[in-house]
Amino acid sequence: MLSLALFLLPFLRPAWADVTIYTTFPNLASTAPAPFPTGPYSGLPAFDPTTIPPPSLPNPPQPTDVLITLSQGGMQGLSIPQMGNLLGFSIELSVSDTIIGKNSSVLNIPFLNYLNNIRLRAGAGPIVRVGGNSQETETLFVDGLPDGAELDKINQGVGATGVINTPIINFSPELLYSLANISALVDAQWYFGLSFNDTSADGNALVVAQYAQDILGNNLIALQLGNEPDLYGDHGKRDPDYSISDYMTDFAKVEGDLMASSGVQRKETLVGPSICCNWQIDDVLSAGYLTQFSQGLSQVSVQHYPANNCKLSGVIQPSDIFPSYLNHTAAQTFVQPYLDAVPVVLGAGKPFVMLETNTASCGGFLGVSDSFGATLWTLDLAFQLAWANFSTVLLHTSGTSVYYNPITPPPGNETRTKQWNTGSTYYAMLAVAEMFGSSNISQIIDLGTSETSIYAPSYAVYENGNPTRVGLFNFVSDPSGANDYTASINITGAQVPANVYVRYLEAPSISEKWNITWAGQTLSPGGAQSSDGVLHGSQNTVQIACDTANNVCYIPVPAPSFALVFLSQQALTDSTSQSDGIAGSGGGAPGPLSFTPTSTRGGGATGVDPGVLATSNGGVLGGGGLGSTSKEGDARLNVPFPVYLVVSTSVLGIVGMMLL
Repeated sequence: MLSLALFLLPFLRPAWADVTIYTTFPNLASTAPAPFPTGPYSGLPAFDPTTIPPPSLPNPPQPTDVLITLSQGGMQGLSIPQMGNLLGFSIELSVSDTIIGKNSSVLNIPFLNYLNNIRLRAGAGPIVRVGGNSQETETLFVDGLPDGAELDKINQGVGATGVINTPIINFSPELLYSLANISALVDAQWYFGLSFNDTSADGNALVVAQYAQDILGNNLIALQLGNEPDLYGDHGKRDPDYSISDYMTDFAKVEGDLMASSGVQRKETLVGPSICCNWQIDDVLSAGYLTQFSQGLSQVSVQHYPANNCKLSGVIQPSDIFPSYLNHTAAQTFVQPYLDAVPVVLGAGKPFVMLETNTASCGGFLGVSDSFGATLWTLDLAFQLAWANFSTVLLHTSGTSVYYNPITPPPGNETRTKQWNTGSTYYAMLAVAEMFGSSNISQIIDLGTSETSIYAPSYAVYENGNPTRVGLFNFVSDPSGANDYTASINITGAQVPANVYVRYLEAPSISEKWNITWAGQTLSPGGAQSSDGVLHGSQNTVQIACDTANNVCYIPVPAPSFALVFLSQQALTDSTSQSDGIAGSGGGAPGPLSFTPTSTRGGGATGVDPGVLATSNGGVLGGGGLGSTSKEGDARLNVPFPVYLVVSTSVLGIVGMMLL
């Protein structure tokens, strides 16, 4: 255990000393999961153990040999440089407090671990968006909410189709302070949603923009103005015939207010249009979106799901749709509508981002969205979008009534650290981070092997013109071995290395939910609701000797799996989780924790261990100044509060922390 005094941003209330905190209840000695029920499952969808059978095997089996030829000096068609934090989280505003923590003084430790896993591999802070449908009804209570809460949700019941209606959201600056404190620990970068239901100068968007910029500072990537405006007419948020022209008029009103406001310091701060369904991005761009809003627009965004489970036009059986996710055609089809728009957006100097996606809207499909098949689909999609020059891809995360969450906290008031649920798609985030590594110059290319088998796509990553990593997929679920294949990798213009290093993303079946491993490690050692956000088990990197006489490396790819091949020791090092000073108990169950006081005054901090925040953008390190990201003259941010923190860490993650 490692106890550290650490200063974070000031809070709305002081802390108390001489308190002992348990991050888990002290009588929880066993981590063994509860047995699955023998009868029909009647619990929450997010933890449903039901699986569906894998699809039929290809007949005849896919080829057992796949030839891959790389070229020294680069290949035509490489993407823009990509970062390891490409794949991140989109968190629905209405459930953000259950995932992040109830306020800035009590953060959820597993969530920090999940983010930290990405940071340590990518060499950059994880990207998180807070918003969604519920941002459209938000109201910022600048004076706070009762009991220091950061969010208050007013439920609106269930619709006629059984889908939960979007709640009304009230939140306080406490939510933004929570995000800032997370950034201080794990360098998280944020998108935050603005309400677009009132476009007048007195609307809520302007004040939220000011607070978000002031509190989050450089950790704020952009502010999302409008969520899926192409559905406003269908959902009763605007007139039924609401058009692109109407949207442009509304957007112009708010952007104009932001441009005129002295309180909004960074003018190029918006991301949009975040359309999903009824409009085409090409049509929005043709309407002059990039030129009309060039001053306020920071990035261009879209949102897209390949299917829906909204039951608007009948019920889709998961077993019927499952096969459509299990091949490379799925990712190619997903990306196709955006291929013409991307170069236009990049030519205007704006990044193009997929601000929200997942397997299917309205919560996903049981047995599909929570399966290992969804892991491989997500991974393939992220690479395909990266090759199409998207710079960010965010997986949507909601409450316990959905199937597609990459992570889910315990329900209700349960706060036990080791009872989070790691969804199957979270593992894709780790593989993406390691595929691109920490160099920030990784360029990816689809190698076209799906022309041999749609179940066996592959990608290569280049850095400075040199191939450094290869990603190999096998979507087939076949324990017999008949659909395993061997990839034969050769390099024209260069000699293959003597050895390569391989990490496998594996599960016994494409239908598996929790027995999933990345390089031999799992986040669900006890199955459902057994995670603390830390990888468990020994990391397994397979060293394979290449046939240098014939200039080829042979890589086995079992069915199903993903294999990440590192073509050099340096490439492996650049993608390997680095503890950067975080070390401790190795993931054992934390016991009672004590903490050490640190006082803060006038923007200074004392008692900070630089090893913990060595890569933090929280403004604490360097010359010792705080670098406040708060509003000038805000008395709450200049009053010397005593702040108390205890951090219990393991080699790969922060596993115990609470502020009071």
